[in-house]
Amino acid sequence: MPSPYFENYIDDEEGFAVEAENDVVTRVCYGAKAEEGALCPRSGEPTYIWSISAGTIVSGQGTLSVLVNTKGIADGAEITATLTVGGIPVECSSLVSCTTKVQSYRIGVK
Repeated sequence: MPSPYFENYIDDEEGFAVEAENDVVTRVCYGAKAEEGALCPRSGEPTYIWSISAGTIVSGQGTLSVLVNTKGIADGAEITATLTVGGIPVECSSLVSCTTKVQSYRIGVK
């Protein structure tokens, strides 16, 4: 029986990371893009509330990023992660979302 193969992909520009097991995406982690962190000054400690359209939030609720388990979601299905930030000035945007497609990574074995 072959050992499981794990692969990670991180895209700071778009604010997400992907984990694959045996060439199938199993988790997607969403976070704020690097440039977004400097757009709005903090006034005290912000709060973070995440929601997702599919999958399960495995960890990170209440933080800047969440880890989402996408196991069992079909290739090509879209997942939207939405973040609501509290504790920031009212003139700053408190809601952001990102949509991505679940895609299996097929890696050839040599």
